Amino acid sequence: MYLRELELFDFPAGKLIEFLNLMELPSLEEYRYDYHDPEFDGGDIAAGLVSLLNRSGCHLKVLKLELRVETPAMEDIQKLLNAVPHLQEFHLKLRHPGPKTSFVMDDLFLQLSSSPPVLEGGAPGLLPDLQSLKLYSAEGYMFDCIPDIFSWPHRKMLSLQVDGSRKIVLDKDTSHKISNLIDQEFKICILQDGRNYFSCRSLD
Repeated sequence: MYLRELELFDFPAGKLIEFLNLMELPSLEEYRYDYHDPEFDGGDIAAGLVSLLNRSGCHLKVLKLELRVETPAMEDIQKLLNAVPHLQEFHLKLRHPGPKTSFVMDDLFLQLSSSPPVLEGGAPGLLPDLQSLKLYSAEGYMFDCIPDIFSWPHRKMLSLQVDGSRKIVLDKDTSHKISNLIDQEFKICILQDGRNYFSCRSLD
């Protein structure tokens, strides 16, 4: 009942929901799950965690997921993010390439770039307390959303790091805007297989 941190590494995905259903963790603040099984549906992983969070009524602050499974549909990711309005750190690695992977990252960027801290009616927007966002995708990103994300006052202190295996392609306008934000000391780091894009552009 007082567990604050739960980390599961290579825990059999087929048993995950059964395991989570045994618990109620009202004090849980950090959850990390790392598993690889291309045959397993990542949507079930997200649904199992949402069920635990709703049942426990906890205020999760840190969520780290590394999935080498079939990418969850964005609607599953959306349900998960809606269940963690107090989240401060979100790390998401989607290592199994596929048609859904890019869509998840694109939709996440679009929502972050358009969501105010508070919606009409008083409900919280998407992850209003987010301080650290680290993403890895086997596909690409919608980089042109980044300047819009940091235009919101509640995103000024956000630390954003994106990484992936796909070659980074930025148009001149987007590259200029992001470079200016970095010069203004906004915490933005764009990597390709761990290599910093903006500090190495002249070497390409």
